[in-house]
Amino acid sequence: MSWIGLFRFPQVWGLVCAKFLSDAAWYFYLFWLPKYLYDVRHFDTKQVGYFAWIPYAAAALAACSAAGFRAVSFSRGRSLNFSRKLALGLSAA
Repeated sequence: MSWIGLFRFPQVWGLVCAKFLSDAAWYFYLFWLPKYLYDVRHFDTKQVGYFAWIPYAAAALAACSAAGFRAVSFSRGRSLNFSRKLALGLSAA
């Protein structure tokens, strides 16, 4: 199958749209936060290193929490599709 042929699947469009919306916010934190801490808050490089890891830790905790939430929701009789969408919807809200 060609790369262009993949765009016939609605699942691919869902993934493309989700990545388009979420990556903008992620790259904002990835590139903006260290520069903000350095330029505006006048942190030195060492201080930036002390605080710039926090978004990564928060993202890791959120991913683990969402996985646990999905597992609990699924074990209580909800469908896997519903459990995933509920976890994503709550995290987006």
